[in-house]
Amino acid sequence: MKIIKRFGFLLVILLILGATAFCSSVNISLSPGDWIELTGTYKLPGAYIRDGRTFWRIDAHFEKTKLDYNGITITIESSEVIGDDATVLFVDTGEGEKTTWNYLKNLLDNSKRFIYACIYNIDYRPFTTELQKLKNKGIDVKVITELDNRNTLCDELSAVYDKNPKLMHNKFLVIDGYVVVTGSLNFTENGFRKNNNNIVVFYSNELAQEYMDEFSELLKGTFGSGRFEPILVRTDLGTVLPVFTPDDLEATKKIISLIDRATKSIHLMMFTFTSKDIAMALFRAKRRGVDVRVILEEFQAYNRWSVYKILKDNGIPVILDKNPGVFHHKVLIIDGKYTLTGSFNYTHSAQKYNDENFLIITSPVISKVFEKKFECYWRNWSK
Repeated sequence: MKIIKRFGFLLVILLILGATAFCSSVNISLSPGDWIELTGTYKLPGAYIRDGRTFWRIDAHFEKTKLDYNGITITIESSEVIGDDATVLFVDTGEGEKTTWNYLKNLLDNSKRFIYACIYNIDYRPFTTELQKLKNKGIDVKVITELDNRNTLCDELSAVYDKNPKLMHNKFLVIDGYVVVTGSLNFTENGFRKNNNNIVVFYSNELAQEYMDEFSELLKGTFGSGRFEPILVRTDLGTVLPVFTPDDLEATKKIISLIDRATKSIHLMMFTFTSKDIAMALFRAKRRGVDVRVILEEFQAYNRWSVYKILKDNGIPVILDKNPGVFHHKVLIIDGKYTLTGSFNYTHSAQKYNDENFLIITSPVISKVFEKKFECYWRNWSK
Protein backbone atom coordinates (compact mmCIF):
# COMPACT_ATOMS: atom_id res chain seq x y z
CA MET A 1 0.00 0.00 0.00
CA LYS A 2 1.40 3.39 -0.97
CA ILE A 3 1.13 6.43 1.24
CA ILE A 4 1.53 8.87 -1.64
CA LYS A 5 1.94 8.06 -5.30
CA ARG A 6 5.45 8.63 -6.58
CA PHE A 7 5.63 10.56 -9.82
CA GLY A 8 7.75 9.32 -12.71
CA PHE A 9 11.44 10.06 -12.89
CA LEU A 10 12.73 12.70 -15.29
CA LEU A 11 16.21 11.43 -16.00
CA VAL A 12 18.45 14.21 -17.23
CA ILE A 13 22.17 13.64 -17.64
CA LEU A 14 24.24 16.71 -16.94
CA LEU A 15 27.92 16.07 -17.47
CA ILE A 16 30.03 18.86 -16.04
CA LEU A 17 33.70 18.61 -16.86
CA GLY A 18 36.09 20.22 -14.43
CA ALA A 19 33.38 22.43 -12.97
CA THR A 20 35.45 23.94 -10.20
CA ALA A 21 38.30 24.71 -12.55
CA PHE A 22 36.14 27.04 -14.65
CA CYS A 23 33.61 28.59 -12.28
CA SER A 24 32.91 29.03 -8.59
CA SER A 25 29.31 27.84 -8.77
CA VAL A 26 27.10 25.68 -10.91
CA ASN A 27 23.39 26.47 -11.12
CA ILE A 28 21.40 23.43 -12.11
CA SER A 29 17.63 23.07 -12.40
CA LEU A 30 16.80 19.57 -11.20
CA SER A 31 13.66 17.54 -10.67
CA PRO A 32 13.44 14.55 -8.33
CA GLY A 33 15.22 11.59 -9.89
CA ASP A 34 17.54 13.78 -12.01
CA TRP A 35 21.23 13.13 -11.73
CA ILE A 36 24.49 14.88 -12.40
CA GLU A 37 28.02 13.69 -12.95
CA LEU A 38 31.01 15.81 -11.99
CA THR A 39 34.69 15.45 -12.72
CA GLY A 40 36.41 15.37 -9.34
CA THR A 41 35.51 14.15 -5.88
CA TYR A 42 32.63 15.82 -4.03
CA LYS A 43 31.21 14.66 -0.71
CA LEU A 44 27.56 15.07 -1.56
CA PRO A 45 25.16 12.99 0.57
CA GLY A 46 24.55 9.69 -1.19
CA ALA A 47 27.16 10.37 -3.88
CA TYR A 48 28.80 7.52 -5.79
CA ILE A 49 32.48 8.26 -6.35
CA ARG A 50 34.54 6.21 -8.76
CA ASP A 51 37.55 6.77 -11.03
CA GLY A 52 37.82 10.44 -10.10
CA ARG A 53 34.19 11.20 -10.91
CA THR A 54 31.20 11.94 -8.69
CA PHE A 55 27.72 10.69 -9.56
CA TRP A 56 24.85 12.24 -7.59
CA ARG A 57 21.13 11.67 -7.95
CA ILE A 58 18.75 14.15 -6.37
CA ASP A 59 16.08 12.90 -3.99
CA ALA A 60 12.49 14.09 -3.86
CA HIS A 61 12.56 16.53 -0.97
CA PHE A 62 15.12 19.11 -2.05
CA GLU A 63 13.29 22.18 -3.34
CA LYS A 64 14.81 25.58 -4.13
CA THR A 65 17.81 24.62 -2.06
CA LYS A 66 21.43 25.70 -2.30
CA LEU A 67 24.02 23.09 -1.48
CA ASP A 68 27.64 24.10 -0.92
CA TYR A 69 30.29 21.39 -1.18
CA ASN A 70 34.03 21.69 -1.75
CA GLY A 71 33.75 25.18 -3.18
CA ILE A 72 30.97 24.32 -5.62
CA THR A 73 27.43 25.63 -5.21
CA ILE A 74 24.55 23.63 -6.66
CA THR A 75 21.22 25.41 -6.80
CA ILE A 76 18.23 23.11 -7.06
CA GLU A 77 14.93 24.53 -8.26
CA SER A 78 12.31 21.86 -8.69
CA SER A 79 9.01 22.64 -10.34
CA GLU A 80 7.53 19.38 -9.09
CA VAL A 81 5.16 19.16 -6.14
CA ILE A 82 7.25 17.92 -3.22
CA GLY A 83 5.90 15.60 -0.56
CA ASP A 84 6.08 12.01 -1.76
CA ASP A 85 9.36 10.90 -0.24
CA ALA A 86 8.11 7.69 1.43
CA THR A 87 6.14 4.60 0.51
CA VAL A 88 4.91 1.69 2.66
CA LEU A 89 4.19 -1.73 1.18
CA PHE A 90 2.90 -4.96 2.73
CA VAL A 91 2.94 -8.59 1.65
CA ASP A 92 0.54 -10.98 3.39
CA THR A 93 0.67 -14.68 2.49
CA GLY A 94 1.10 -13.79 -1.17
CA GLU A 95 -1.36 -10.90 -1.22
CA GLY A 96 0.61 -7.83 -2.21
CA GLU A 97 3.44 -9.80 -3.85
CA LYS A 98 2.74 -8.45 -7.34
CA THR A 99 2.32 -4.84 -6.18
CA THR A 100 5.42 -4.95 -3.99
CA TRP A 101 7.62 -6.68 -6.53
CA ASN A 102 6.52 -4.40 -9.40
CA TYR A 103 7.30 -1.36 -7.27
CA LEU A 104 10.74 -2.71 -6.35
CA LYS A 105 11.45 -3.82 -9.92
CA ASN A 106 10.69 -0.31 -11.16
CA LEU A 107 13.18 1.11 -8.65
CA LEU A 108 15.82 -1.39 -9.75
CA ASP A 109 15.19 -0.81 -13.46
CA ASN A 110 15.58 2.94 -12.97
CA SER A 111 19.00 2.57 -11.34
CA LYS A 112 21.78 4.39 -13.18
CA ARG A 113 24.94 3.58 -11.23
CA PHE A 114 24.66 1.20 -8.28
CA ILE A 115 22.52 -1.14 -6.20
CA TYR A 116 23.69 -2.27 -2.77
CA ALA A 117 21.72 -5.16 -1.26
CA CYS A 118 22.32 -6.24 2.34
CA ILE A 119 19.75 -8.95 3.02
CA TYR A 120 19.76 -11.86 5.46
CA ASN A 121 18.22 -14.37 3.07
CA ILE A 122 17.84 -14.21 -0.73
CA ASP A 123 16.25 -16.86 -2.94
CA TYR A 124 13.47 -14.93 -4.72
CA ARG A 125 14.36 -15.65 -8.32
CA PRO A 126 12.70 -12.56 -9.89
CA PHE A 127 14.97 -10.42 -7.69
CA THR A 128 18.21 -12.29 -8.39
CA THR A 129 17.41 -12.44 -12.13
CA GLU A 130 16.83 -8.68 -12.17
CA LEU A 131 20.09 -8.00 -10.33
CA GLN A 132 22.01 -10.22 -12.73
CA LYS A 133 20.48 -8.44 -15.73
CA LEU A 134 21.40 -5.02 -14.34
CA LYS A 135 24.88 -6.20 -13.42
CA ASN A 136 25.38 -7.36 -17.01
CA LYS A 137 24.33 -3.87 -18.17
CA GLY A 138 27.12 -2.30 -16.12
CA ILE A 139 25.27 -1.33 -12.94
CA ASP A 140 27.52 -1.76 -9.89
CA VAL A 141 25.59 -4.49 -8.04
CA LYS A 142 26.95 -5.54 -4.67
CA VAL A 143 25.28 -8.09 -2.39
CA ILE A 144 25.96 -9.00 1.25
CA THR A 145 24.08 -11.89 2.81
CA GLU A 146 24.19 -14.36 5.70
CA LEU A 147 26.68 -17.21 5.30
CA ASP A 148 24.21 -19.74 6.72
CA ASN A 149 21.88 -18.97 3.80
CA ARG A 150 24.46 -19.37 1.04
CA ASN A 151 22.98 -20.62 -2.23
CA THR A 152 23.72 -20.81 -5.96
CA LEU A 153 21.68 -17.70 -6.78
CA CYS A 154 23.82 -15.61 -4.43
CA ASP A 155 27.03 -17.24 -5.67
CA GLU A 156 26.12 -16.21 -9.22
CA LEU A 157 25.88 -12.60 -8.02
CA SER A 158 29.34 -12.86 -6.35
CA ALA A 159 27.71 -12.14 -3.01
CA VAL A 160 29.85 -11.35 0.03
CA TYR A 161 29.01 -13.67 2.92
CA ASP A 162 29.05 -12.36 6.46
CA LYS A 163 31.73 -13.03 9.06
CA ASN A 164 29.53 -12.47 12.09
CA PRO A 165 29.52 -15.67 14.20
CA LYS A 166 25.93 -14.77 15.06
CA LEU A 167 23.68 -13.34 12.31
CA MET A 168 23.91 -10.74 9.58
CA HIS A 169 20.18 -10.12 9.84
CA ASN A 170 19.77 -6.84 7.91
CA LYS A 171 17.23 -6.41 5.11
CA PHE A 172 17.97 -3.24 3.15
CA LEU A 173 18.67 -1.90 -0.33
CA VAL A 174 20.33 1.35 -1.39
CA ILE A 175 19.84 2.47 -4.99
CA ASP A 176 21.86 5.30 -6.56
CA GLY A 177 22.40 6.96 -3.19
CA TYR A 178 18.90 8.38 -3.01
CA VAL A 179 16.56 5.44 -2.38
CA VAL A 180 16.55 3.28 0.77
CA VAL A 181 14.39 0.17 1.11
CA THR A 182 14.17 -1.56 4.49
CA GLY A 183 11.74 -3.45 6.72
CA SER A 184 11.09 -7.06 7.72
CA LEU A 185 11.09 -8.60 4.23
CA ASN A 186 13.71 -11.16 3.29
CA PHE A 187 13.91 -11.45 -0.49
CA THR A 188 12.82 -15.07 -0.52
CA GLU A 189 10.00 -17.12 -2.00
CA ASN A 190 8.49 -17.47 1.48
CA GLY A 191 9.02 -13.80 2.25
CA PHE A 192 7.03 -12.68 -0.78
CA ARG A 193 4.50 -15.52 -0.98
CA LYS A 194 3.82 -17.06 2.44
CA ASN A 195 4.76 -14.68 5.24
CA ASN A 196 3.48 -11.36 6.64
CA ASN A 197 6.01 -8.59 5.99
CA ASN A 198 6.43 -4.88 5.41
CA ILE A 199 8.88 -2.62 3.64
CA VAL A 200 9.31 1.14 3.76
CA VAL A 201 10.91 3.07 0.92
CA PHE A 202 12.48 6.47 1.57
CA TYR A 203 13.77 8.87 -1.06
CA SER A 204 16.52 10.68 0.82
CA ASN A 205 20.17 11.29 0.01
CA GLU A 206 20.99 11.76 3.70
CA LEU A 207 19.34 8.50 4.77
CA ALA A 208 20.96 6.70 1.84
CA GLN A 209 24.36 7.93 3.02
CA GLU A 210 23.77 6.40 6.47
CA TYR A 211 22.98 3.03 4.90
CA MET A 212 25.86 3.33 2.43
CA ASP A 213 28.24 3.86 5.36
CA GLU A 214 26.87 0.76 7.08
CA PHE A 215 27.11 -1.25 3.86
CA SER A 216 30.71 -0.12 3.33
CA GLU A 217 31.59 -1.17 6.87
CA LEU A 218 30.16 -4.65 6.33
CA LEU A 219 31.73 -4.95 2.88
CA LYS A 220 35.14 -4.33 4.45
CA GLY A 221 34.52 -7.23 6.83
CA THR A 222 33.56 -5.29 9.96
CA PHE A 223 30.67 -7.44 11.12
CA GLY A 224 29.35 -7.15 14.64
CA SER A 225 30.06 -3.86 16.42
CA GLY A 226 31.47 -0.96 14.42
CA ARG A 227 30.97 2.77 14.02
CA PHE A 228 27.76 4.42 15.11
CA GLU A 229 27.21 8.09 14.39
CA PRO A 230 23.61 8.33 13.18
CA ILE A 231 21.99 11.54 12.06
CA LEU A 232 18.35 12.53 12.33
CA VAL A 233 17.06 12.75 8.76
CA ARG A 234 14.30 15.22 7.93
CA THR A 235 11.77 14.32 5.25
CA ASP A 236 8.51 15.90 4.12
CA LEU A 237 6.51 13.36 6.10
CA GLY A 238 8.52 13.70 9.31
CA THR A 239 11.89 12.68 10.74
CA VAL A 240 13.72 9.37 10.47
CA LEU A 241 16.46 8.10 12.77
CA PRO A 242 18.34 5.02 11.50
CA VAL A 243 19.59 2.64 14.19
CA PHE A 244 22.20 -0.06 13.58
CA THR A 245 23.11 -2.81 16.03
CA PRO A 246 25.20 -4.07 17.65
CA ASP A 247 26.93 -0.73 16.91
CA ASP A 248 24.34 1.23 18.92
CA LEU A 249 24.54 -0.07 22.47
CA GLU A 250 21.51 2.05 23.39
CA ALA A 251 19.09 0.70 20.76
CA THR A 252 16.88 -1.16 23.25
CA LYS A 253 16.97 1.83 25.60
CA LYS A 254 15.73 4.05 22.75
CA ILE A 255 12.74 1.73 22.33
CA ILE A 256 12.03 1.69 26.07
CA SER A 257 12.30 5.48 26.26
CA LEU A 258 9.63 5.87 23.59
CA ILE A 259 7.36 3.36 25.36
CA ASP A 260 7.82 5.18 28.67
CA ARG A 261 6.71 8.45 27.03
CA ALA A 262 3.57 6.96 25.46
CA THR A 263 0.30 8.54 26.57
CA LYS A 264 -2.38 6.98 24.35
CA SER A 265 -1.51 3.77 22.52
CA ILE A 266 1.21 1.18 21.97
CA HIS A 267 0.59 -1.40 19.26
CA LEU A 268 3.26 -4.03 18.68
CA MET A 269 3.66 -6.62 15.89
CA MET A 270 6.64 -8.88 16.52
CA PHE A 271 8.11 -12.11 15.20
CA THR A 272 10.34 -12.87 18.20
CA PHE A 273 9.91 -11.13 21.56
CA THR A 274 12.15 -12.21 24.44
CA SER A 275 13.29 -8.88 25.93
CA LYS A 276 12.06 -8.67 29.52
CA ASP A 277 13.18 -5.03 29.72
CA ILE A 278 10.85 -4.05 26.88
CA ALA A 279 8.09 -6.21 28.40
CA MET A 280 8.47 -4.33 31.70
CA ALA A 281 8.13 -1.02 29.85
CA LEU A 282 4.85 -2.27 28.37
CA PHE A 283 3.62 -3.17 31.88
CA ARG A 284 4.40 0.37 33.07
CA ALA A 285 2.51 1.83 30.11
CA LYS A 286 -0.51 -0.40 30.80
CA ARG A 287 -0.58 0.81 34.41
CA ARG A 288 -0.60 4.42 33.12
CA GLY A 289 -3.79 3.66 31.19
CA VAL A 290 -2.16 3.39 27.77
CA ASP A 291 -3.90 1.12 25.23
CA VAL A 292 -1.26 -1.63 24.92
CA ARG A 293 -1.93 -4.46 22.46
CA VAL A 294 0.47 -7.04 21.04
CA ILE A 295 0.39 -9.46 18.09
CA LEU A 296 3.00 -12.23 18.09
CA GLU A 297 4.06 -15.05 15.77
CA GLU A 298 2.44 -18.21 17.18
CA PHE A 299 5.40 -20.54 16.74
CA GLN A 300 7.86 -18.14 18.37
CA ALA A 301 5.46 -17.31 21.20
CA TYR A 302 5.95 -20.78 22.66
CA ASN A 303 9.74 -20.85 22.68
CA ARG A 304 11.28 -21.07 26.15
CA TRP A 305 12.52 -17.46 26.22
CA SER A 306 9.38 -15.78 24.87
CA VAL A 307 7.65 -13.15 27.03
CA TYR A 308 4.23 -14.21 25.68
CA LYS A 309 3.07 -15.84 28.92
CA ILE A 310 4.50 -13.01 31.03
CA LEU A 311 2.58 -10.44 28.97
CA LYS A 312 -0.69 -12.36 29.32
CA ASP A 313 -0.21 -12.96 33.04
CA ASN A 314 0.24 -9.21 33.54
CA GLY A 315 -2.94 -8.23 31.72
CA ILE A 316 -1.50 -7.20 28.35
CA PRO A 317 -3.92 -8.08 25.52
CA VAL A 318 -1.96 -10.44 23.25
CA ILE A 319 -3.11 -12.42 20.23
CA LEU A 320 -1.20 -14.89 18.09
CA ASP A 321 -1.14 -14.87 14.31
CA LYS A 322 -3.19 -17.35 12.29
CA ASN A 323 -0.97 -17.36 9.24
CA PRO A 324 0.18 -20.92 8.38
CA GLY A 325 3.38 -19.25 7.22
CA VAL A 326 5.33 -16.76 9.36
CA PHE A 327 4.17 -13.50 10.94
CA HIS A 328 7.47 -11.72 10.35
CA HIS A 329 6.84 -8.06 11.24
CA LYS A 330 9.04 -6.16 13.70
CA VAL A 331 6.84 -3.07 14.14
CA LEU A 332 6.07 -0.78 17.06
CA ILE A 333 3.53 2.06 16.73
CA ILE A 334 3.25 4.61 19.54
CA ASP A 335 0.57 7.29 20.00
CA GLY A 336 -0.20 7.27 16.28
CA LYS A 337 2.98 9.28 15.78
CA TYR A 338 6.05 7.05 16.10
CA THR A 339 6.68 3.93 14.01
CA LEU A 340 9.65 1.60 14.44
CA THR A 341 10.30 -0.98 11.74
CA GLY A 342 13.22 -2.93 10.34
CA SER A 343 15.00 -6.24 10.92
CA PHE A 344 15.29 -5.86 14.71
CA ASN A 345 13.42 -8.45 16.80
CA TYR A 346 13.03 -7.61 20.48
CA THR A 347 15.73 -9.98 21.69
CA HIS A 348 19.07 -9.89 23.46
CA SER A 349 20.82 -11.22 20.35
CA ALA A 350 19.41 -8.45 18.14
CA GLN A 351 20.82 -5.85 20.52
CA LYS A 352 24.17 -7.40 21.39
CA TYR A 353 25.30 -9.74 18.61
CA ASN A 354 23.47 -9.55 15.27
CA ASP A 355 23.97 -7.02 12.51
CA GLU A 356 20.55 -5.36 12.42
CA ASN A 357 18.86 -2.12 11.49
CA PHE A 358 15.62 -0.34 12.22
CA LEU A 359 14.13 3.10 11.71
CA ILE A 360 12.51 5.36 14.29
CA ILE A 361 10.03 7.28 12.15
CA THR A 362 8.23 10.30 13.55
CA SER A 363 5.30 10.76 11.18
CA PRO A 364 1.54 10.54 11.86
CA VAL A 365 1.04 9.80 8.15
CA ILE A 366 3.23 6.70 8.22
CA SER A 367 1.91 5.60 11.62
CA LYS A 368 -1.63 5.74 10.23
CA VAL A 369 -0.72 3.25 7.49
CA PHE A 370 0.80 0.80 9.98
CA GLU A 371 -2.11 1.31 12.42
CA LYS A 372 -4.57 0.34 9.69
CA LYS A 373 -2.66 -2.89 9.06
CA PHE A 374 -2.43 -3.64 12.81
CA GLU A 375 -6.19 -3.17 13.29
CA CYS A 376 -6.89 -5.41 10.30
CA TYR A 377 -4.86 -8.23 11.85
CA TRP A 378 -6.45 -7.63 15.26
CA ARG A 379 -10.00 -7.83 13.91
CA ASN A 380 -9.33 -10.97 11.89
CA TRP A 381 -7.31 -12.89 14.47
CA SER A 382 -8.93 -11.95 17.77
CA LYS A 383 -12.27 -13.56 16.90
